Amino acid sequence: MHLTDLKQFERFRQDRFVKVLRHKDSRQDLWQLRSRGKFGNYQNHQSWDVFGQARYIISFIAEGNRRARFVGAWEVRFKRKQRQQKGFRYRTTELPGFESLEGRLIVNWGEGPKSWAQWLHSKGQSCPVVT
Repeated sequence: MHLTDLKQFERFRQDRFVKVLRHKDSRQDLWQLRSRGKFGNYQNHQSWDVFGQARYIISFIAEGNRRARFVGAWEVRFKRKQRQQKGFRYRTTELPGFESLEGRLIVNWGEGPKSWAQWLHSKGQSCPVVT
């Protein structure tokens, strides 16, 4: 079974404007950020235009070299280039209906863990669900 085979992700199956992200940060505990309600803010500031033309993002946190654990899904409302700070700032809204998968769904990210931001229509078919 692959990510796009799961019922919760059916609405994204034909959408070519969905990005999947595999966050990894040795400077801070991302699950702790999530539990404190600060993960959205963390991912909404990027040093380059990671989200690009994405309308939705599906986020994971890295586990080891090849696996990633599901965090949640967000709708991208808008983006702007930072003037004072380097990078881009996004405004997103977390989507309901994914709560049962948060922290439980694990996927095999595959050979390219450095490619942490990919389009779902290309990654989803090669993103096997582990649990």
